[in-house]
Amino acid sequence: MQKYLHRIIWRDDTFEEQVFVKRTFVKLSILGIYKRSTRVTFGGRAWFFAVEAFFLLQISTIVWDLATVLGDIGLFGDNMCILAGLLLMLVKKWHSVAKVDEIAECVEQLQAYHVYYLQKGDRFVRRMRNQNLQERLLLDAAALIATVLGGCLIVNILSQMALQFCLLRMEFETIGTELSLPLDGPLHGDEELRRRIHRMIANHQQLLGFCNRLKRVYEPNIMAQFVCSMLIICLTAFELMFAKGDPMQMIRFGAYMLTAFYQIFIWSFFGNRVTQTSTGISDGTVSCNWTVLDDSLKKDLRLTTMRSQKPFVIDVYRLFPLTYETFIAILSRSYSIFTVLRTMIE
Repeated sequence: MQKYLHRIIWRDDTFEEQVFVKRTFVKLSILGIYKRSTRVTFGGRAWFFAVEAFFLLQISTIVWDLATVLGDIGLFGDNMCILAGLLLMLVKKWHSVAKVDEIAECVEQLQAYHVYYLQKGDRFVRRMRNQNLQERLLLDAAALIATVLGGCLIVNILSQMALQFCLLRMEFETIGTELSLPLDGPLHGDEELRRRIHRMIANHQQLLGFCNRLKRVYEPNIMAQFVCSMLIICLTAFELMFAKGDPMQMIRFGAYMLTAFYQIFIWSFFGNRVTQTSTGISDGTVSCNWTVLDDSLKKDLRLTTMRSQKPFVIDVYRLFPLTYETFIAILSRSYSIFTVLRTMIE
């Protein structure tokens, strides 16, 4: 019982040999998002088509309602907020269904990384288990308010990407720890050591390629999230301006606005975390006992250090990166649009 409580409270990802993001991916099956779901017959997916039909019916109703409340700016903004949220859910679901096979392959790759580091020793296992408390709280909150489970999945994937860079940095730090500097004679550069270092360098290149692939897969999802969130923030702020004296309306739109704020923040936080940890590889190569290595291996580590000093940035269509600066910029843009709307009304 104690082990199960520890798993629930502290998010012990090593309790089983299954990465946490894989369990999140399995939960997507309730939305009709699972491996090879695109090859399932129409009859086999009738329930999920019914759910989508319900969403489309709701969207059609709201669009029709918008045409009848053009003279009431309050109701118009209210309907627009709901419409933006429904469209976001539908777009994210369709994107996940269209890319489900690629997402499944990426999740399996994260599972392979998870199993690999489980075998590296207690130091790596402790790092995988003792996830930063701040990250755990943010992940749990994201799971609670996720627009759909797919929104929670990308947050888990970003967290795992940052973790992989941390673990790889720790692996680089172990280079030469068991070796001593020879007083005379050649430096260390035997075949086994050379193969081990080259495997780490190859893992670094593979991880960068894997992160680039994930970025390409989720670019439409992230773009839709940011555009809709910015629209929701503007509209809810606009509605709050008209809700003065109505506490229920203020609570309603205030909560909606905070949810949009948080969804942008959580993605920016973990995107920024990936960028920071990607440059940590250079700290690992510099912190290792590189002085005992021969010139050839030193050169290899120097090239890896130079490459890792260029941070990996999740830039969506090269328009904006997932960083804190983007989060602040989106809030600024939202306020600017809100100011324009308020000026037009006044």
